Amino acid sequence: MKKDVKLYNMILPTFMLLTMHPLMWVLSLTGNFIIDSIVLLLASLVVFKKFDGKFYKKNILKVWGLGFLADLIGAGYLFLGGAVGYSYINRFDEPIDSFMYNLMDGMNDTLNHSDIVTAYSVGFMISAMLVAAVAIFLMDYFMVFKNSGLTKKQGVIASLMFAILTAPYTYFLPEDSFNWYFNLFTFIGY
Repeated sequence: MKKDVKLYNMILPTFMLLTMHPLMWVLSLTGNFIIDSIVLLLASLVVFKKFDGKFYKKNILKVWGLGFLADLIGAGYLFLGGAVGYSYINRFDEPIDSFMYNLMDGMNDTLNHSDIVTAYSVGFMISAMLVAAVAIFLMDYFMVFKNSGLTKKQGVIASLMFAILTAPYTYFLPEDSFNWYFNLFTFIGY
């Protein structure tokens, strides 16, 4: 039995890559900016024991842009893995009971967001979130905090805060969470 890939069922940020609708980009960029601002202010509180506006102004655009890039890296990992899973299971007329088939089916399920309920699909989704979190940590540490006058320990703490608090947990939202988005375009007339 072959499965159809429904690309319109993807969620943030993979979903945005396919729609490229300006409103989704504006909402996502604004939401990421707000979350990154809160985390950067919290990081300045933890690192400096006070809110530091100068630290915020110097680093917000960097962490915001790099965080968004890291989310896109995680989404690319999801998309690529899902495409590999789809091409693998598409070769079979009926499902088979093997580790490899179940893993590839789980990866395919994350791509079309049909039923992320198996251990394989949840594991693959977690691995995508971890890929993005590691990318956030590495980019923030080496490209922002390492050269911003912080000690190594402070840079690691700030980078870890970003990796943990801004990881793309939205990967786990069900597609029904985005019905408002589709309804908005119907209302606007797109």
